[in-house]
Amino acid sequence: MKRRQTVVCGILAAVLAVVFTACPGPNQMEPGTGSVAGTVVFPEGEGGIAITLTLEAAVSQFSLEYVVGGEAGGSVPFQFDEVLPGIHALYASWRSTPESEPVRGFVRNVEVRAGIVYPLGNITINLGCGCGTIPDGCTCDADDLGCGCGTIPDGCACDADDLGCGTIPDGCSCGTIPDGCSCGTIPDACNCGTIPDSCACEQSVAAIRIVSNGVGVTALGLVPGQYRVLYAECPSGNALSNVLWFSTNPGVVSVQRPAGRSMLESGETIQITVSAGAVIGDTATIRATSMGGVGGNLVEAALLVTVTNFVRVDGGTFLMGYCPSGEGLWCGSPMRDVTVSGFYMSRFQVTQGEWYDVMGTRPSWFTGETDWSGNPVTGVNWRNLPVEQVSWYDAIVFSNRLSIARDLTPAYSIGGSTNPDDWGPVPTSSNATWNTVTIVAGSTGYRLPTEAQWEFAARGGIVCNGNYTFSGSNTADKVAWYGYWDGGNSGGRTHEVGTRQPNALGLYDMSGNVWEWVWDWWGTLPTVAQTNPVGASSGSYRVRRGGSWDITGWAVRSARRYFDDPAHRFSTRGFRLVRP
Repeated sequence: MKRRQTVVCGILAAVLAVVFTACPGPNQMEPGTGSVAGTVVFPEGEGGIAITLTLEAAVSQFSLEYVVGGEAGGSVPFQFDEVLPGIHALYASWRSTPESEPVRGFVRNVEVRAGIVYPLGNITINLGCGCGTIPDGCTCDADDLGCGCGTIPDGCACDADDLGCGTIPDGCSCGTIPDGCSCGTIPDACNCGTIPDSCACEQSVAAIRIVSNGVGVTALGLVPGQYRVLYAECPSGNALSNVLWFSTNPGVVSVQRPAGRSMLESGETIQITVSAGAVIGDTATIRATSMGGVGGNLVEAALLVTVTNFVRVDGGTFLMGYCPSGEGLWCGSPMRDVTVSGFYMSRFQVTQGEWYDVMGTRPSWFTGETDWSGNPVTGVNWRNLPVEQVSWYDAIVFSNRLSIARDLTPAYSIGGSTNPDDWGPVPTSSNATWNTVTIVAGSTGYRLPTEAQWEFAARGGIVCNGNYTFSGSNTADKVAWYGYWDGGNSGGRTHEVGTRQPNALGLYDMSGNVWEWVWDWWGTLPTVAQTNPVGASSGSYRVRRGGSWDITGWAVRSARRYFDDPAHRFSTRGFRLVRP
């Protein structure tokens, strides 16, 4: 038998045949390192077995490799030395012949604290079966690596696809197959716990899931500084125990557990937070693993978090048009319940820099050099100012051009084309042809929010428990640049985006700075509840929301709505984007 241990620094990498870079020597290691040890049990049978054990953490990776020649069987000890403090995921992969595909399975999480390895004691790893078809040489009563599907009952034929107790499908994570079960496959309803004798013959799915805001999630886009509360659950309702949470890249997304707790129970929450210094495009995987399945089976779920400039707005129902008592002037009445499906919204208003990079022009009145009256301004980066003096028509052109540049399906179509080059010059007055614009069904590209999406997000979606007058506060000065004509704080100009406080969703400048175009035509609003309303089917004016740098404080409220000619350009008109 040959054994090799390698230690890799840096972000997680796949187990590849590469030259590894060694971490610093023992004198430079952090105090409290530990040794993770155990035994690998090989299946019996002819031929060689090649296995790799991998201990993965956020900033390091350890690998052990074994090659067993001739007749396999028996066991061999393994040990990882000088393992850094933290939570590490132990994986094993193996192949029985050089031609076979390697099988990789999660074994368990181990935690090193002050030199002590948890769980205590050696770890036993049974190789041989993986997931799916049970190969020759598999011991029937072994708990097989990779499946985590529980103990295979005595009497099942090892070389048969159908064990008489159900073919174990890929992805199955927990549940003991009881004697007497005659189902062909493990059903959806039996993800966790004991599978009943009378179970229906359906395909198995993942055993546990990670939940955010009541919905199972496998991927999230979050902005720097944003947080989410998560918990793990069995979809079938069975309880989990000893749930371990960790991030593969805590420098980007950190995990905060209850104080003094490393292992949690079903439904107990943790918080993940994106670092304020995270870079757009950074990723981290959040893993939840548990030994809480029937028979101590391992179950695992993963959530990919990507750092983005677009905030996820989960769907929900809200009272659209709500105004606090005594503030009825120009509110969005009539008030009614509106339900909105989930979407992504830009954290900031579209900036002059973003506009210039896509369109190659600088249409804005404010350049960062003077205010409205011509007084000099210093210390302003024009690229971070919101773009203004752009019409509704300009905004839909920008949306499609940005979508095309980022390989997304453009949202808007005029005359059957989604390419703005085919639409002709942008109109400077209301245009009948451009007013026939439609949204392409199933498109993935950028677009203006509907009025309902805009107000739902401005009020904080389902995250915000309060119904603030302004977006994120009852005090305009905290969240908005406004009021040049009546003693507000704007100083007669726009300001760099993101320089006031955000609302509960992490959205900035939803009140003030510049008005934001939305999709809807201005028209009579209904008095009944609605789901995903898109406004009137036609009209003469488009809606704008949020108020601007020049307007009085009561006009930057979340409920305030106004209208404008879609061709109108002025220094108070801008926009932000959403994606489905």
